[in-house]
Amino acid sequence: MDWTRYKALCDSPDVWSRWFIERLLELAPDAAPTLTTALAAPPLPQPPDHRGGRDTDMFRVSVAAAELRRLTAGVRAAEASGWRPASLAQRGLGGFTEALLEYQQFIDAAVGSGAAGSDADTEQLEATSEEKQMGQAGETVLGMIDAFNRIHLDDILSYFAEDAVYHNMPMAPLTGTAAIRAGLSGFLGEATRVEWVVLNLLEDSAGTVLTERVDKFEVNGRWIELPVMGTFEVRSGRIQAWRDYFDLGDFQRQMAAAQGQA
Repeated sequence: MDWTRYKALCDSPDVWSRWFIERLLELAPDAAPTLTTALAAPPLPQPPDHRGGRDTDMFRVSVAAAELRRLTAGVRAAEASGWRPASLAQRGLGGFTEALLEYQQFIDAAVGSGAAGSDADTEQLEATSEEKQMGQAGETVLGMIDAFNRIHLDDILSYFAEDAVYHNMPMAPLTGTAAIRAGLSGFLGEATRVEWVVLNLLEDSAGTVLTERVDKFEVNGRWIELPVMGTFEVRSGRIQAWRDYFDLGDFQRQMAAAQGQA
């Protein structure tokens, strides 16, 4: 993830920081349960030289009309009463109201309506939230690929559900993060550099992400390049299933050459 793309994502009205989400949950703890779900997902991938702390983690959020109304009411009630949680004792709430208004305007534009917030808009707004979840699934996959490019096994595994299935189709599937870790450890241990290039990415509304890639690995100073088609099933911000299709014979020939066996 480069800085230009990361900043553009962070400037989107539906991308909020961990600090902002946690403060909203203090102001209106029962208003938006989807915010708690958002925090349970991996944050957006950050540039390699990002130095911000945990509070600066960024998340894509999907808040339906009823939740948005409750959040806004909670912030306005706190503003009117003068009550603040300890974390906001010395801070005004105008910025919170502005951010929620910006989000509402963002949803209005997405659904082509100037009257967001009414009960009649709820179904339409929730459909828009589902479309944004599609973007979140893609970002999850791209985040995992970025972790591969950094050869950071812990970060790679953080994108998987505990019972995930990883299946390189010419071989036996690996089930669960422990098995996936063991399989990837031996594989990545051979590589000194990794560069996965995503040529095309397509998502559907269920959180399935299709990728066309060229996966590159440097082994003993020699690059292995493998065309791959991959399918990812992302649920609640985690990869539940991953299937890769490629030419095993091509990979084995290139690996043998890199290891000096051919």
